[in-house]
Amino acid sequence: MRTHRITRGSLAVLAAILFFSGCGPARSQAELNVGVASSLTEAFLALAQRFEDGNAVHIVLSSASTGQLAQQIRNGAPYDLFAAADSFHIDRLIQEGYLDARSRTTFAEGELVVIRPVGSTLRLESLSDLIQEDLDRIAIANPEHAPYGMAAKETLISINLWSKLEPKIIYGETVKQAAVIVATGNAAAGIVARSVVDPSVEVLLEVPGDLHAPILHVAAISSNTPNKQAALRFLNFMQSSEGQQILEAFGLSGTDT
Repeated sequence: MRTHRITRGSLAVLAAILFFSGCGPARSQAELNVGVASSLTEAFLALAQRFEDGNAVHIVLSSASTGQLAQQIRNGAPYDLFAAADSFHIDRLIQEGYLDARSRTTFAEGELVVIRPVGSTLRLESLSDLIQEDLDRIAIANPEHAPYGMAAKETLISINLWSKLEPKIIYGETVKQAAVIVATGNAAAGIVARSVVDPSVEVLLEVPGDLHAPILHVAAISSNTPNKQAALRFLNFMQSSEGQQILEAFGLSGTDT
């Protein structure tokens, strides 16, 4: 019968293998990929940090406009959860089979504001003052694929100013980019989401909600995600009282829709 001789050197190698395999990163922590509308980026960073504190889940956020994220999903982007700035793109993706209809959740409602760069002397008493001659450029998100851009355009149409102001409009690919255009002085004012306002800009006016369709933030889980339970836990956390408080801190209101 053949015997196998274990040398002192082979024992050392075996011990090293066992040691380093035990010191590797924990494999029980799930990774959750979340596609997040640009207007939600900062709020979701806060949500993710708080959620990770009590769960063995690492959340990876990818931010773009809602329309861009929807197209990425069609092109195979491996998002486990999609948090959009409207219902239209979510519902289309559900119809196309990419998202699970049972998980569809409206978790917040957004608000439009008019902003100016910090230090600007621009003053507006009402939206109609946007027509003033010394206000040469106004930034909004691209209404072709950004819901806040669409809402900004609807607002200006509602008050019969779109045709007059359109030559002054410059577009950001996302609502965050529109805010940056204002913050850097490349536009005198902007119509953006309250949730993207930071210390580099100042709010001049709040846009009445009845001038545009409601800006409902809707989320749904991927139909083929291998992380359905982790995605569902995060979705439930977004709707919890703690999650809603975090969203409200970033200018988003809760909704029972």
